[in-house]
Amino acid sequence: MFLLALAALLKGRWQLFLASGVVSGIAIATRGNITLIFGYLLLLALIFPRRLKVSKRLLNAAVLVAGTLLMILPFSLHNTRSLKHLCGPSTAGDAVLALGNTPEAPAGGRNPGLPAGPMEYPEAFHRTMSDTSHGVGLGRAMANWMCREPLAFFELQMRKLLLFWDAREIPNNVSLEGEGRTSAVIRTLRLCGFEYLLPICGLAGLLLAAACFKLRDVRFLWLTGFIVIYWGSIALFYNLSRFRAPVFPVLAVAAALLLRKRTKCSKTVKLAVLLFSLFVCVSLYDCYRLCEPAIMRVVRPAGTVVLPAIGKSDCDMLDHGPFTFGAWGEVKLDTGTAVGKKFSASGRGSVIWKLFSDAPNTITLKDKSGRLFTFQLARGENSVTLEDQQLENNGFEVVYVSGNVFAMRDFQRDYGRSSLNGKIFPAEWVTRCRFPLDKKQLSGYTKQCNH
Repeated sequence: MFLLALAALLKGRWQLFLASGVVSGIAIATRGNITLIFGYLLLLALIFPRRLKVSKRLLNAAVLVAGTLLMILPFSLHNTRSLKHLCGPSTAGDAVLALGNTPEAPAGGRNPGLPAGPMEYPEAFHRTMSDTSHGVGLGRAMANWMCREPLAFFELQMRKLLLFWDAREIPNNVSLEGEGRTSAVIRTLRLCGFEYLLPICGLAGLLLAAACFKLRDVRFLWLTGFIVIYWGSIALFYNLSRFRAPVFPVLAVAAALLLRKRTKCSKTVKLAVLLFSLFVCVSLYDCYRLCEPAIMRVVRPAGTVVLPAIGKSDCDMLDHGPFTFGAWGEVKLDTGTAVGKKFSASGRGSVIWKLFSDAPNTITLKDKSGRLFTFQLARGENSVTLEDQQLENNGFEVVYVSGNVFAMRDFQRDYGRSSLNGKIFPAEWVTRCRFPLDKKQLSGYTKQCNH
């Protein structure tokens, strides 16, 4: 798509624009975010080549659109007929968009270094998808959250933008650590540092592009526009290596600019840009993570708020972040261990704790009012609920535990609202409170969103 479109923009032949449209349609059917790049290509087709008459450029743009529609219309018509409403060539858009744009969403789909496997599907995602079945579109849901918590919304978008350039693999259906080990070619490329070399040199080339071309040169506009729009379109959803992979060939083109001798940049400037790109692709996101607890105290002072789904009244509040790209650590619960947790919510509600057990075990907890709760735990992750709790000053003491049971705390959040044996520590327990919101409180949120 990139090379065909560039040839069309340089030569101005309608045959090349038709071919670009066909390839663009195939790309859109494969990756929906290419639609944004196609819109940019259409704009450039109306401007370039400048030597052509306006009527000729309009004809080229029309041919480009026709070629694209030729590829995507059959899929769109089939999906529209099957779903009984207007639909594009992909039916996964809502779910993909919701996974990366709720208050509980992580910046990426899965932790680097893990084998292939599923992503997190937090409570906020399920409530958002439930709302879509009641006629609330994902765009509206995102706008509602942006109006309620603009700092939290844009902080997540910025975090996703930063993570895009992190050179580590973010696995999903397949992974370099799993399936990648079966390929001799991939093993050799990884041994040579290719997975780091390409994004580092590609970013450096992108930053140097202005020194290699005139700013009004279509080659500069198409190269930089393609990469920047793709970057933003992936950050609009969430980061996965398989989402980033299509832009790698274009990054390779940008990386080649480092070898170009006729530029306005000295070798010193090139080296500085290369070192900056090295920092961005290797260390920047981890540096941001060190600052994340302090940033969250500013952008989410009350913690994470998950509003009820339509037709429900239960609101969730939690102070911890997601497991993915988080910093969860375990704390062993022994008899006599005192766990303290304060929420920014007031009143009474349920408190749901995430506990991990190495085998089937029994644990008995005593809450602040002296009531006893006994739970039978399965091996692995368990959610246990303490009902009718005072949310401003909550916690429990372990009265009995039959084996190795662990609570989790997140070191990327620090509101000063979690304690262990009476001592506050620089992290937050992985727990959430759930309480009903009345109609007056819900309408208050709605009024705030409509402004």
